Amino acid sequence: MMRILKAQRPSALAFAALAFLTRDVSAQTASQAPATTGPTYEVVSIKPHVGDTNSGSMRQMPGGGIIFVNASLRTLITFGYSGLVSEPIGLPDWAASEHYDVNATVSLNNPTVDDRRAMMRALLAERFKFAAHMESRDQPSFDLLLARSDRRLGPGMKPTDVDCAARAAAARAATEAARAAGTPPPPPTFTPPAPGSIVPPCTMRSTGNTIEGDFTMTSFASILRTMAGRYVVDKTGLTGNYRVKLEGVEMFQRPSLDTTGGPADTTSIFTALSEQLGLKLESSHAQVEVLIVDHVERPSDN
Repeated sequence: MMRILKAQRPSALAFAALAFLTRDVSAQTASQAPATTGPTYEVVSIKPHVGDTNSGSMRQMPGGGIIFVNASLRTLITFGYSGLVSEPIGLPDWAASEHYDVNATVSLNNPTVDDRRAMMRALLAERFKFAAHMESRDQPSFDLLLARSDRRLGPGMKPTDVDCAARAAAARAATEAARAAGTPPPPPTFTPPAPGSIVPPCTMRSTGNTIEGDFTMTSFASILRTMAGRYVVDKTGLTGNYRVKLEGVEMFQRPSLDTTGGPADTTSIFTALSEQLGLKLESSHAQVEVLIVDHVERPSDN
């Protein structure tokens, strides 16, 4: 499982990336219908955030509990519906602008990713009266392509023989075995960074304006949608894993787009991809599973 080491902005996009990087990508897909079945939190405290609004955090507890600091409703939805590839439709403005501190406790034996998502969906339904459904809609998107006709990659992108998918599968198998045996899951295996790097294998690090980590092109496309503001489809044809280092861009800040859907700012992610990685984003359309919000209310303080 890929891990994120640091994310500096407490925006919904930051938490969206965190949710992606800490989830089991095989556990849930966007086409999965919203549901509140499964385990639920035992005690939930939700209070308006007071204090520093420039930092936020999320902490998942071993028994299944979770703590959010300075998180919006949009952030909580991202966690509960981790397969989302586009913005939910029908959310009120306050869902992004108002922030909360959430402390939810439960005691589970080796909670799975599915358990954690189900509990968050139940919390949303109970405390925010949240109801929604999925629809497939044609949405503006970007195709991720090779930028050069000779297929040469940029200096910030190099193939690696590290198989992150195999590592994640082995970790899931070990966790499931421990769950079946009623024993604690084994701790994550830590592999030191390679010479010349500060980022361990199968880990992503975001510090300042630099993003570095190991990705397949499919997983990298998912990260790019937090910067491009649209669903990104990998059409590079590249297989395997790559060590990517992208500098001079804000991971959690979407660029402005002109009316044709192209880059309006020449210092944006679009330029950085081309110059540093040998990749490009082209405007397109795709059928995307979209979360349609039917009802939502502000929570009462508790």
